[in-house]
Amino acid sequence: MRSAGLLANWFDLEESDRAQFERWHNHEHVRERLEVPGFTHARRYSAVGPSRPGQGWLMIYAADTLQVFASDAYAARRAAPTSATIAARPLLRRMTRTAYDIQEGFGAGHGGFLCVVRADSSGTSAQQLDTLRSVAYGLRNLPDVASWQLGVPDSAVTHYSETDKAATYPCALYIDTTDPDNLNQLADGVRMRPGGSSITVDLFRLTFMMSRDDF
Repeated sequence: MRSAGLLANWFDLEESDRAQFERWHNHEHVRERLEVPGFTHARRYSAVGPSRPGQGWLMIYAADTLQVFASDAYAARRAAPTSATIAARPLLRRMTRTAYDIQEGFGAGHGGFLCVVRADSSGTSAQQLDTLRSVAYGLRNLPDVASWQLGVPDSAVTHYSETDKAATYPCALYIDTTDPDNLNQLADGVRMRPGGSSITVDLFRLTFMMSRDDF
């Protein structure tokens, strides 16, 4: 298992805003976050094919522990945004955020493509985990699956504002895969597994990655 904490940020981005966003995110924001003690790496993805509202882009930050996302160092960084960050925030449309405690994982690689499986939020965490675990265990022998992580959302860490507290967050399975041609086949296979009617599947392509060891 690669990390104990994962922070997922979902949003939409207008194509006309992409250059400004990428200058900020590639050259300032990711490095700034990785300078916070406990952050390990960051990845950015864009949706493959049509996406649901607010699901066109995904930013993932991984940490040594879940509590890194609730640390004083991270809170201080968020409380003192740079001018570029203030200018970039309106570009991230319909943004939502979820902090996960990673319960289980398999493999250690990044595959270049990501399949995100989320359970129906109406079920209990135990029910959601059972559904996603059955999906995850069926992936161990697939040659194009590089790794997967199974996470439980932590509302105390996720909720940075009163607006966040109105949202509910389901358990999620993050599957790294290497073969773009098999993405839809993988998604269809996931949906056909037991409990498939109570999950959503979104597909993404990796567009940027940086580790704290890169600088």
